[in-house]
Amino acid sequence: VFRDIYMDKIYCKGASAAIRVDGLPESNVKNIRLSNASMETEQGMLINEGSEIQFSQIEVKHKTGQLIHMVNGKNILFTNVMGL
Repeated sequence: VFRDIYMDKIYCKGASAAIRVDGLPESNVKNIRLSNASMETEQGMLINEGSEIQFSQIEVKHKTGQLIHMVNGKNILFTNVMGL
């Protein structure tokens, strides 16, 4: 069970995805906060079975696909999230 994760001032270059959240229907990844991040990745943000997640001040330069792909996300907040 992954819960209560806080990250700030993140720089990432070369990852396969900017964000990947993979929970289960009976056990969502929960209470995640990511702020002030800049990422250069292959794919954007992939969220599956996540809840109570906050993203703020995020810049994602991704090569393929859409910026955000979400399946069964609940109470997800995006503030100043940019795809380039």
